[in-house]
Amino acid sequence: MKNKIIITSFLFLISFTIAFSQNIDSLTNLANKGDAGAQYKLGYIYSNGKGIQKDLKKAFYWYKKSAVQGYDSAQANLGVMYAYGEGVLNDPAKAFYWFKKSAEQGDAEAQLPLGIMYENGKGVLADTTKAFYWVKKSAVHGFAVAQFYLGFMYDNGQGTKKDEGQAFYWYKKSAEQGDPEAQYNLASMYQNGEGTSIDLKKAFYWYKKSAEQQWYPDIQDAQFWLGYMYENGQGTEKDEGQAFYWYKKSAEQGNTKAQLLMGLMYEEGNGVLADTTKAFYWVKKSAEQGNATAQYSLGILYFRGIGIQKSLNKAFYWYGKSAEHGYAEAQYNLGDMYRTGKGGDPMKAFYWTKKSAEQGYAMAQNNLGLMYATGKGVLANTTKAFYWFKKSAEQGDKEAQYSLGVLYFSGMGIQKNFKQSAYWIKMAYNNGYKEAGQFWKEHELWKY
Repeated sequence: MKNKIIITSFLFLISFTIAFSQNIDSLTNLANKGDAGAQYKLGYIYSNGKGIQKDLKKAFYWYKKSAVQGYDSAQANLGVMYAYGEGVLNDPAKAFYWFKKSAEQGDAEAQLPLGIMYENGKGVLADTTKAFYWVKKSAVHGFAVAQFYLGFMYDNGQGTKKDEGQAFYWYKKSAEQGDPEAQYNLASMYQNGEGTSIDLKKAFYWYKKSAEQQWYPDIQDAQFWLGYMYENGQGTEKDEGQAFYWYKKSAEQGNTKAQLLMGLMYEEGNGVLADTTKAFYWVKKSAEQGNATAQYSLGILYFRGIGIQKSLNKAFYWYGKSAEHGYAEAQYNLGDMYRTGKGGDPMKAFYWTKKSAEQGYAMAQNNLGLMYATGKGVLANTTKAFYWFKKSAEQGDKEAQYSLGVLYFSGMGIQKNFKQSAYWIKMAYNNGYKEAGQFWKEHELWKY
């Protein structure tokens, strides 16, 4: 269930808010006289186009002038420019050099990218211990993104021993400062009881905080889980309208789980007016991206002709896709199509039915029992037939319960046991299997 967000870029831009009282000419005059602060401010103005045309080459020039004099913020921004190739050719080694210069002076916003460079081996040999050291330095200074990243390192045992309690602590620190990725991971920890006790209300609270943020990488995951909690009434009152709203937000950004569940809501008319065409559209979107559950569901839509013209060939195709991903229900349906379809293939039917049965799917276990009992697709083996009927019967499958009762009565695959036969025949009858009633009467099983 948990789906942690991972930072994919090794650096990010550092922004600073600076109130400038001096005009450009005054700053230029001071900068030309060697004033490091003025040189830094000019670099900032040129890099952001503050009251002047943006010019990254001039920004680089003035940042470097300031950085050489030891101005930590200029050193940090110079590192950024080398890292991204802005105003100068990309040079990870020089980016590392200037981040380190700034970080050693205590600049939290340089300490974090320095740590990330150590982690990823950009501009320096990878060293997760040093990565952890610098990320922690930055986090302790209160830098929200560093706090998130430190939590992530504790969570995954990167550069330090795995510690979910510490991960929770730092995610919370960062989340309270508004970091959306920290809010998401904090919600996940509350949801799953990792590093803290399960608290679905708090999980809902933080998923909502994260989902309502402006765009950030993987916001669709927070939107999906918010929709899921609304749909299932977890941590909040059940609200299918809100569930659909957040699934749609997530689905439109490519989240396959949201696409599938939104498709099912369209099919069933939950939270939105029923529309089988749209149901088919969204389930197909999800299936085409490799979601095994969606591939199975798409197979069902084709098999039943829901939202699309019925096509057994396409149903077979999508069951096959899902089955190859290990989805038990799809494996069962694929096996059943091989077993009952025209030009069927008993051996392939057996193969896929067995795959499904071994995952615990009761209907497949029953069919596997039948195959062993009748020798279809495999050599007949009543002992194995008994084994699989029993597996299925114990999960409540009425056909398997009936077959198990018959085997106990006849002593096929197991020693005769009329008491057990009566037990399972009665179970099958109580679950609605009519033939069980007739068997009960014919063999006077009430005696046992």
